[in-house]
Amino acid sequence: MKKPVPEDFDMTASEYQQAVQDLERQSKFFPYLNLTLQFFSLVLSLGVAIAVGLLATRISRTSGVGEEISGGLVILSGVFAFFGAALIFGWISDRIRQPKPIYRKVSLYQEALNRYRQTLEQNWMSIKGVGLEREVARLYKRLGYIVTQTRASFDEGIDLILHKDGTKIIVQCKGHDKPIGVGAIRDLYGVLMHSKAESAILVCTAGFTKGVKKFAFGKPIQLVSATELVKMAESVGEER
Repeated sequence: MKKPVPEDFDMTASEYQQAVQDLERQSKFFPYLNLTLQFFSLVLSLGVAIAVGLLATRISRTSGVGEEISGGLVILSGVFAFFGAALIFGWISDRIRQPKPIYRKVSLYQEALNRYRQTLEQNWMSIKGVGLEREVARLYKRLGYIVTQTRASFDEGIDLILHKDGTKIIVQCKGHDKPIGVGAIRDLYGVLMHSKAESAILVCTAGFTKGVKKFAFGKPIQLVSATELVKMAESVGEER
C-alpha cells in the first residue's frame, strides 16, 4: 500500500504545510470572527428594518391611510425587511467564511493518510509471537540500534536487547488482541530492576490500559503500541 503524498491531491508539500499553518491560525480566531459577523448581520438587519419602518410611516401619512392600517403596514414592512436583510447578510457572511479550495484538498489528504496509517496499524496487530519479535527487531535495527534476540527458553521475560550509544535497553513484545493489563508491566519492571539495563520498552500492538500508563509514569519504561510502531517505521521511510 502506497503512502499518500500531497502531490496525489494536486498540491505540493510546501503548499500543504502552508495551508495547515493557515488553518491552525484560523482555528484560533474563527470563533471570534463568527460572532463578529453574526453581530454585524443582526445590527445591519435591525438598521434596515428601522429604515424601512420609517419610510413606511412617512408614506402612510402622506397617503392618508388610517392610523390602525398605517401601524400594521409599518410593523409588517419592518418584519419583512428584518428577515430579508438577515438572509442577505447571512449569505454574505457565509461567503466571507467560505474555505479556500486547497483546504478541501488538505482534508482529503489527511483522511487518506489516516486510512493508510490505520491499515498499517492493523498489519502490525496481525503479527503474533516470534514473528512480532522479528519485525520489532528489524525496525529497531533500522533506527540504528544493535539488536539481540534472546532464546525463548532463557529470556526471563526479555524478547530483545538493544544497545545504542552505550545504553542497554530490554524489550518485551506482546501481540495481544486487547490492551495489555498492569500485570505485564509490573513483571517487566521487576526484570528491569534485576538487569543491568538502563530502561525497558514494552511493545503491545493493541495498546495499554490506563493502569499500565499510570504505572509507567515516571519510570524508565517506554510504552509502544501499533500507532507508535507505524510512526517509527515512517521515520525511517519504511512501509509494510
